[in-house]
Amino acid sequence: MSLYANDDTLGIIWLDGREMSTHGDAQPHNTTHHGGMTLRAASMDHQGRFAHRRQVDALVCDCCQTAAVMTQDNPLVVYRDRTETELRDIASSSWQQGAWTTPKPVGADGWQINGCPVNGPALVARQNDVAAVWFSGAGGESQIFLSRSSDGGATFEDKLKVNIRKTLGRVTAVMYPDRSILVAWLRQDDSETAKIVARYIGSDNNLSPIFELVSVSPERLSGFPKLALLGTQAVLAWTDQSRAKPQVSTLMVDVDAIK
Repeated sequence: MSLYANDDTLGIIWLDGREMSTHGDAQPHNTTHHGGMTLRAASMDHQGRFAHRRQVDALVCDCCQTAAVMTQDNPLVVYRDRTETELRDIASSSWQQGAWTTPKPVGADGWQINGCPVNGPALVARQNDVAAVWFSGAGGESQIFLSRSSDGGATFEDKLKVNIRKTLGRVTAVMYPDRSILVAWLRQDDSETAKIVARYIGSDNNLSPIFELVSVSPERLSGFPKLALLGTQAVLAWTDQSRAKPQVSTLMVDVDAIK
C-alpha cells in the first residue's frame, strides 16, 4: 500500500485481490483479466470519508510494493505491472481530471517471470521533478535502473543503470533540493552475505562511486531498507538480523562523504 497527501485529503493505493480465487491463487486470465491481482485507489478526507474509489490497473504483479508521490500538480503511482504473457515491468499512472490515466511503461525491460519477484520500485519527487528506481531481472541479469521525469511523470527519460555487481534489489531513494538523488539497495556478495550499498546521482545523472553502508542477511527476513531525509542528511533504516532478536536499526548517511 502507498499513501500520498493532496491538500486536505489522503490518497491510498493498494494491491487488491478481490478478483482472485477464494484459495488465493490466481486463476487463468481471460481478456478481462478475471482472477488476477488489481491495483486500486481511493481518497479519504479529514473526517474519514472515502471518495474516488477507482481501479488503476486490472492486472498487476501479486506482491511487489507500490510507490506513490504527490507531484506539483497530480498524484503519481509506479508499480510492477503484469501482462498476459507474464512480462512484469514497471508502469506508472497519474490522477488527471477525475480519473487515473492509462498505465504506461516507465522502463521497458522485458522481464518475463512466472512468479512475483517481491521487489517493488521506489519513487521520489520535488514538485514536477520525479525519479523512479527499480530492480529488474530481465535477460538473466540483476540490475537497478533509474529514470527521471521533469513533467510530473507524464514522460520518463531513458533509464540509467545504477548497480555494477549482482544485486538483490529492494531499492529505496531520496531526492535532495537540487534534484540530486541518493539510491540504496541490497548487493549480494555471496550466498550467505549481502550489503546495503548506496550511490549518489547528481542532478545531471553523474554517478558517484558505490559506497558500502552495512552488512545484512540476504534472506527475505532482512526486509526492505528505507531512506529518509533529515535536513541535508539521509537516514537509513533496515531490519537488523545480526542480533539475538531482529530489530530495526538506523544509520546516518553523510552524502558529502560518498559523492
